[in-house]
Amino acid sequence: MPVRCRSRWAEAKRLFDALAEGGEIQQPLMPTFFSSSFGMLTDRFGVSWMVVVPDQATG
Repeated sequence: MPVRCRSRWAEAKRLFDALAEGGEIQQPLMPTFFSSSFGMLTDRFGVSWMVVVPDQATG
């Protein structure tokens, strides 16, 4: 399930950390070539998540 955070990196980090609690991180939240921050995880219930903070230019 994708989550697109239009706010700051801090908000994405807070959401990512909350979803990751008790789950498994596949891709840590970090800058990529297509976004200022991107991360993937599976929460404790087995739901897969992608957290994205778009670049200013693409946002």
